[in-house]
Amino acid sequence: MAGTLSNYREFTAGLAGTLAILGAFLTIGAMGWEGNPDPCFRQANGCYCESINQTNPVRSAVRLRPGLFAQPVNTWSNVGFILVGLSMLWWTGWERATGRRAPWNNRFTDGSGYVTMFALIVIFMGPGSMFFHASLREWGGWIDSLSMNLFMGFIAAYNVVRFFRMGIGWFTLFFLLLVGTASILTAADSSNGQIYFFVLCGLAFISQVLIYWRPSVVSAPWGWWWFIAGASVFLTALVIWRLSWTKAPLCDPDAIAQGHGAWHLLSAAMTFCLWQYFRAEDASVVIAGWMWKMANVFFGIIMGLVVGGGFGYLFGDQILDADSTVTLILAAVFGGFGAVFSAIAFAHKIYGHNPLAIIGYILDLTWSSVNTLAGLIVWIPASLLAGGKLQKSTPDSRRSGCFVYNVNPRGAHLDTTIGTVVAGGWSAHEEVHVWQARIFGPAYMVTYGLSWVLNVIFRLVIARTKDIAMTAYRRIIWEDWAYWGGASSGSGIRWGAWTGGFFLTLLYLSLLALIPIGIAMGEIAIWAGGIAGICLYSLIRSLAGPK
Repeated sequence: MAGTLSNYREFTAGLAGTLAILGAFLTIGAMGWEGNPDPCFRQANGCYCESINQTNPVRSAVRLRPGLFAQPVNTWSNVGFILVGLSMLWWTGWERATGRRAPWNNRFTDGSGYVTMFALIVIFMGPGSMFFHASLREWGGWIDSLSMNLFMGFIAAYNVVRFFRMGIGWFTLFFLLLVGTASILTAADSSNGQIYFFVLCGLAFISQVLIYWRPSVVSAPWGWWWFIAGASVFLTALVIWRLSWTKAPLCDPDAIAQGHGAWHLLSAAMTFCLWQYFRAEDASVVIAGWMWKMANVFFGIIMGLVVGGGFGYLFGDQILDADSTVTLILAAVFGGFGAVFSAIAFAHKIYGHNPLAIIGYILDLTWSSVNTLAGLIVWIPASLLAGGKLQKSTPDSRRSGCFVYNVNPRGAHLDTTIGTVVAGGWSAHEEVHVWQARIFGPAYMVTYGLSWVLNVIFRLVIARTKDIAMTAYRRIIWEDWAYWGGASSGSGIRWGAWTGGFFLTLLYLSLLALIPIGIAMGEIAIWAGGIAGICLYSLIRSLAGPK
């Protein structure tokens, strides 16, 4: 018996600790859940539907009289975390008792304590959330936030030490810093606890992206399939979580099946998948090329859903202030676009593993998404129909992230860029165009065309009509910037000229912006000044070279 307990000591300790916490949970509940109501009654989530007044959450009976379990389903669905965490500890004991070991060598399989800590955090996420949903008290919400912060803080800190090959001391420092900061801020302002948690989620996500791009941190295919499964489950859970807010489409406060309860169960399943993924890391693993390509496609889909869908949601919720239905539709549209684009881009290794390419990728799916979409649905098909072939990515094309086709639909000896797609051949000049679209987003293509039209008009005014389409093109403000800043037949960027072109373009766009601003304000001087400035610039540029 003593030998059995020794082999299963982590499981035994975890079970005993869980029973002690559940005992305290029931005792405090029986005493009436003292404390102030949680701010969620006044927030957009409305305390997650169950037992909540749909007309006015503040008037919910459970706000002042929660009973033993204010939200029974949302409370007890957290048992999934307890069972999953205990199963991890039991597995550790089983391997010790039977002498069997995982076939991979890493921090989760070498007995260094990481896996025990991870499992205990997963277990604690169960009662942590139970305290909140049973009481709907502010202090219960803080415990819930603490448990989630512990989980995301673990992932972020663990990925840092994997990336930099650090020891457990550094892990402990990063972990305590992340979790401590988020939890202290939540205690000081519980109404923003969800924001601090999502900041940790963002850090964990970024750290995982860096791990994926780190050649020395390799996981067996078994692990990557578990990672893909876990990411898919979590994204599904996240959608259900949002749809099951109070007043949201999946909300039925009196139903036995609660969407938020499904969020708990699916999130628990995600932690199991992540455990399997962490266990499968092994630097000695050799992965076949086709499998890497499949992994790149799946990882691209996940990245696109997260970045694109997240942008769509924030755009609808924060910028447009739309209702939940419109917001979720926008999230689905941007997420779907991001998934398709990223799957193609990642499969062909379009983006390099450097800060410039990473920033470019994020801009391509967010601020510059209209340009990226034009490249995806217009310029790639046009290049293929013209007989072009996608060129293998090079260090030059990957430094900013560009698709490069060897044929331009506009004709030979021409290079044209739309969004992230370069047709004809890569050059620093075309790379400047890629970044022009990323920096100025939706304004880029509209003002590019407007600049050409104005140049045509003023070339007609000064009676210089020879080859007017091409001479107007050479005077487009964006082309001036690109010719000054980037070599047309090489990879060099002339940063001084690039900066000058940027500020000249900014001045040009500012003059254009004065026109609608002045009209909206009813100020003739403002919009007339904008028109005069643009006309003066276009006249001067039409008179100046090149011929």
